[in-house]
Amino acid sequence: MVINLREILWGGPIEYMKALNRIGEMVGRGKKLEAQEVVRSLGNGVEAHLSVPSACYIAITYSPDFCDAIRAAISLGGDTDTIAGMVGAIVGAHVGEKGLPVEWIEQLEDGPRGRSFARNLADRLFQTWLKVHQTSPE
Repeated sequence: MVINLREILWGGPIEYMKALNRIGEMVGRGKKLEAQEVVRSLGNGVEAHLSVPSACYIAITYSPDFCDAIRAAISLGGDTDTIAGMVGAIVGAHVGEKGLPVEWIEQLEDGPRGRSFARNLADRLFQTWLKVHQTSPE
């Protein structure tokens, strides 16, 4: 997963390149690091370069366990709502709706931008992705 992040962020701001190297080293240790070490190495602030790398590390390390990933993101302190939101989006995309806690999904409102809207949007995004990535028969 770190390799894919490099492809996405290649040529980006130097802060991200340095953070990707640190993420690779941290993941390479083979154990989940304590929140204080993640914050010390990657940050937990409101600036993107101090929150996106931490969210990526947590998502890589805790996926596919959605609940543990969210808890780990919150345990970092700082800009917890943003970091947990990013982690939830990344891990949620990885595990799909079936990997999310049913009791959390059931508590979502179903108004104009609620649960049904989100499901429909996810289906449309996936169909668009399929069209782009399907190989055409030769």
